[in-house]
Amino acid sequence: MKPKPVSIYDENRLSLSQATLAVSISTTKCEVDDGIATKTPDEGEENLYFARGVYAGHFRATKKNNCSTNENCTGHFIDYPCYWSAYTDSQLYWNDIPLEKDGEYSYSDILQIMAASNATGSPAIFLWWYPDGNIEKYDFFRIKLMETSSVCMENRPEPIPNRCNATLEELIGTEEGSCGYTPHRLETMYSLALGESMNDPEAIRSPAYQTLRNIKLSDVVMNEMMLKWMNRGIDTYGYDPREVVCEWAARHVGNENFLIDLLRFVPPGYPRNVQEAIFNESVVFAATAFAALTLLLVTMTAWSLFFYCNHPIMKRAQLSFLYQFLFGFMMLSVGAIMYTLPPSDASCVSRVWFELIGYTQGLVPLLLKVAAINRLLRNARRMRRVTITQAYLYKCQAVAVALVLIFLICWTIVDPWTKIEGSELVSDNNVQISLGCSSRSSLWLGAAFLWEAICIFAAALLAFQSRGNEHRFNESTEVGNMAYSHFIFLVLRLGVVWLLPSGTLDKSTQDATYSFLLSADSTFALVLYFGPKIYACKWGTHDEESRRTSNPRNSEGEISLENLYKEKYLKAESEKNALTKELEETHNALLMTDDKRIEAEKNLAAMIFQQKQKESMEDRETLGLLARSRSSIV
Repeated sequence: MKPKPVSIYDENRLSLSQATLAVSISTTKCEVDDGIATKTPDEGEENLYFARGVYAGHFRATKKNNCSTNENCTGHFIDYPCYWSAYTDSQLYWNDIPLEKDGEYSYSDILQIMAASNATGSPAIFLWWYPDGNIEKYDFFRIKLMETSSVCMENRPEPIPNRCNATLEELIGTEEGSCGYTPHRLETMYSLALGESMNDPEAIRSPAYQTLRNIKLSDVVMNEMMLKWMNRGIDTYGYDPREVVCEWAARHVGNENFLIDLLRFVPPGYPRNVQEAIFNESVVFAATAFAALTLLLVTMTAWSLFFYCNHPIMKRAQLSFLYQFLFGFMMLSVGAIMYTLPPSDASCVSRVWFELIGYTQGLVPLLLKVAAINRLLRNARRMRRVTITQAYLYKCQAVAVALVLIFLICWTIVDPWTKIEGSELVSDNNVQISLGCSSRSSLWLGAAFLWEAICIFAAALLAFQSRGNEHRFNESTEVGNMAYSHFIFLVLRLGVVWLLPSGTLDKSTQDATYSFLLSADSTFALVLYFGPKIYACKWGTHDEESRRTSNPRNSEGEISLENLYKEKYLKAESEKNALTKELEETHNALLMTDDKRIEAEKNLAAMIFQQKQKESMEDRETLGLLARSRSSIV
């Protein structure tokens, strides 16, 4: 039977004091090294079962395991600590193994007893796991119990995490559950950061995690490394295991067969072949040329405005607002050129600044002008007096531009639109690297598109409201067509940025396409709005009298609705005079026809003539009211 190990000071087990224990075990009374102890224990060493270089350990028989004096002797079994789950009681009881647990041992106690057993050559039996370096280090061998089966697993005692206070009945269970332990697959521990790397995009994902999961080492290799780990003895539970693994890897790296063998564990598709993205020079060049032509068109339109600046059509359209409108689309053209340049921090930021300020400067002045005219005409119909100054309109425009500038400054400081390096898995192991522009959050770009959509919606709404205005001040067709054009190109740009499936276009082609859309948007807006005006200025017929009477400005440069409605009245009066003359001629012709028919047609002609005279009198009254209620844009 196995003797029971004792500590240097084991009062509970041997009922001996420290001095008596030292005298009874050590032949030299701990004064000379006799192979058991080299000195008396210091404070803190009383309960050690083994201390290298100080105490080799000692095993002595007790009444229970001394078979010379006890026919029913039992061996001493070293079990796990009672706060560890185990089935030792059930296995000893139902398999008739004459071993008893006498006392509790901690994890460190069991390691010391292993070392003491090896140092003194004393047999010991205990519960432990495999593989483990301590088993290899001390050359212990395994005692197998009954093979594990599903029936045994189903009839095991209920797992009790803390067996310290459990009863014997709870621990032994039934005989069917007294088999040995089932082997557990080794678990691999990984760094949390390594596991999080699996969330990276597939193109740039590291193969480390999957490779480590694939690596399988044989039991022989594992036992060798564990044995070296235990024998190293420098930093057993710190640096030693790392050093052993690294030493094993370094020893095999130079082995060609080993490297070939390691490649089996590398996931498919690795190593990656990194390729630079294709730079579509022809498309980029075409986009640059188109943007330059758009910029030239803006310049030519500005020259046309200057050339026809005294024409009534241009005066009614408010030249100051038209020049601001052109300045906005000039910035858009420059922004389109920026999209064709290679991505850099400066060019990326310039893109969004030129685009957003360009749209604001290009649409807001036009919206303010149309809204002011609509307001004047609406109040004039209600006989209300209202005066809108250009200074007020400029202030409104300045507020809109200031808000956009504040947004752009916050965007540039908090989450700038900067150069990024994108990667795309184009085949099993080929990764294509491309440069582009982006921010961490897409909300900034979404807000910019939302602002453009608001401006376009406002333009469409104002075009609808102004559809009934006097034809020379009615720009509903031009503004409506321009809003529709802007909306179409906004949807297309959204599609290029967000809706287009990833990988459909490379970055250079995508930026060039976006540049094309910006240039086309600017070109269509210029043609739809300025085209009819310039055409009318160049090929329209306007004699001096019509220019004089059609000019709504008074001597002080005001756009006066009094002059406007006076012109309208004179035109209506001329039309009615022509109608009167026609009716008189018709009346004279009717006098020479049949009497009955003549009478009926004379009555009808007289009624029409009276109705026209009545409308003429109403217009005269309206003109008098307008003369007393003047509305103007100064």
